[in-house]
Amino acid sequence: MSPSPTNHQQSPSGNSAAKGIRKRRLVIVLLILSVVTAFFIIGLRNEIVVTKHHIAVPGVHAPIRVAVIADSHSNKFADNQQELANILKRENPDLILLAGDIIDDVLPFQQGFDAIRQFPDIAPTFYVTGNHEYWSGQVDQIKKDMEALGIHVLSGDTHIVELAGQQLAIAGLDDPEVGTEELKRQIARIEASSSDIPRILLSHRPERIDMYEKIDADVIVSGHAHGGQWRIPVLLDQGFYGPDQGFFPKIAGGVHELAQGQKLLMSRGLTRDSTRVPRFYNPPEIVIMELEAPS
Repeated sequence: MSPSPTNHQQSPSGNSAAKGIRKRRLVIVLLILSVVTAFFIIGLRNEIVVTKHHIAVPGVHAPIRVAVIADSHSNKFADNQQELANILKRENPDLILLAGDIIDDVLPFQQGFDAIRQFPDIAPTFYVTGNHEYWSGQVDQIKKDMEALGIHVLSGDTHIVELAGQQLAIAGLDDPEVGTEELKRQIARIEASSSDIPRILLSHRPERIDMYEKIDADVIVSGHAHGGQWRIPVLLDQGFYGPDQGFFPKIAGGVHELAQGQKLLMSRGLTRDSTRVPRFYNPPEIVIMELEAPS
């Protein structure tokens, strides 16, 4: 006698358990997708942020509030190109420094000038060239147009300003595109003007720091690196790539202490329209540098 066929139908409790497992897997997958999506959405945000740094400088007796604008590259900004000026008005700086690549070699010059036109009405404003002003082939005209706006152009020059009842020296160098010999002459002129007054040196490119740190300056302000373009919080603070530094740049943003004790302040810059790849966890920034008396 042949055995009767076995009934393999799953019990109701077995069906319920399998459905529960599938639901949990689906929830886990959706949760992972949500986290990944949020990670990229947050990372690609490009609203301008204001980053603040406090730097102790010998000889400073009362706080001096310095705004740093770098690498705006003739970009379009909100409020009919007045977005930057509106932010600066709220921050109320004593001094504004333009650290190069304010005017782009491809995007319209007028956009770049319109974005900074109001700056001299907010605070004394100083400018140095970046590589893109030289690449435009019209760097001399750009300098003249800056001066016409009331912006001080620094090409190996040092200006003494009085802020908060004390003197501060502002020195600046042209971008190295000016040529090695001319850059050396500009450095020599700045060195010759050395004094006991606290000094800021403004120069676009940080990778020439071996030349700059020989100058008697308390703080060096640069840009150019665009914050390393792609950053990953905690893991890749200085970014993935910096112009003229290559992959995994050492200095692309923030404040760094140099061998001679000077501070290097690196702006991550403002450009959004002129980059080949989007910024990632690296929003465009305006830097507010608070110079303070040493404790």
